[in-house]
Amino acid sequence: VRGGPTRFCCPLDEAYTLATVDLTGPKTSDVKLEPYGIASSRKGGRRWVGTYRTALTPKFWAAVSSGLGSVSLERRRGDNAHHVLESSFKAFARCLRVALDGGPPPPPPKADTPRRAARTRATKETTIEVRVDLDAPYAKADAPGGPMAAWTGDAQTPTMLKASIKETPRLQTGLPLLDTVLDGFAKAANVAIVVRCVGDLHIDDHHSAEDVAISLGQCLGEALGDKAGLRRMAWAERSIDGATVRAVLDLSNRPHVHSNLNLDEEYLGWDDRATNDAPDPGPIGDAVGEALTCEMLAHAFESLAVEARCTLHLDATRDSGAPGHTLPLA
Repeated sequence: VRGGPTRFCCPLDEAYTLATVDLTGPKTSDVKLEPYGIASSRKGGRRWVGTYRTALTPKFWAAVSSGLGSVSLERRRGDNAHHVLESSFKAFARCLRVALDGGPPPPPPKADTPRRAARTRATKETTIEVRVDLDAPYAKADAPGGPMAAWTGDAQTPTMLKASIKETPRLQTGLPLLDTVLDGFAKAANVAIVVRCVGDLHIDDHHSAEDVAISLGQCLGEALGDKAGLRRMAWAERSIDGATVRAVLDLSNRPHVHSNLNLDEEYLGWDDRATNDAPDPGPIGDAVGEALTCEMLAHAFESLAVEARCTLHLDATRDSGAPGHTLPLA
């Protein structure tokens, strides 16, 4: 038995619950799941889910904790009563499993077939190459492919041709901060992700950010395959420069995105409300060209999750609100 508290966040479409279980703690329960849905005008939400009476929920968990240990259930989100209750039971079950086993389960064995996918597309707005290999390690750049890499018989983009003769960063969207966000994702997951895009940045960041997210989401969905043997649900939390964000993921095949990130600045990491000017060239890039707008970052997260067919919750539990606060949130 594992000593100390274990936590798990369980998403279910628009709902997610944070559970904490401590088998060595005091035998008490703390249940904050109301309201049970938003369809009812009652303060506590729905009274019944099928033949189950929602008012019995705190009593049930009090009885469980009296024989088990400390149990805490917090409804972080949820508009549907069934989803709120189901996510709370599933979150508790995951915590209990880890506590009984003395630690998290080992990683699942690698798939028998390579989990890879690729997309190459060209439109009037963008030319994109995306490759994903879930079983290959993260790297920031690829070594030169050599002259034969340019003679595969397939169509080659300018970036692909350059990659045959010199080291090439894996992430080149034309938007430096989007590169940074995607690089952080690939590094944390320790997977190989290549994204190269030449887009109409002389207009703005819209098509580049959107098309990159769509293509990458499609590749992730294809590489995951039927998801057999995977731990479908997971969550992670990170703090940077006054911001703490929790990401909760379910490879559900039911696309849903819910985010409370306060992306209220014009550009990621920069706001023009004080000066009413466009951003100067620098870390965030030019206003027309390299700067990533906050609205397109939000749209990119949504497009990525929808195309990957997953449920994604982004929950900012701390945010400084200071000028430039949107960059650490991302």
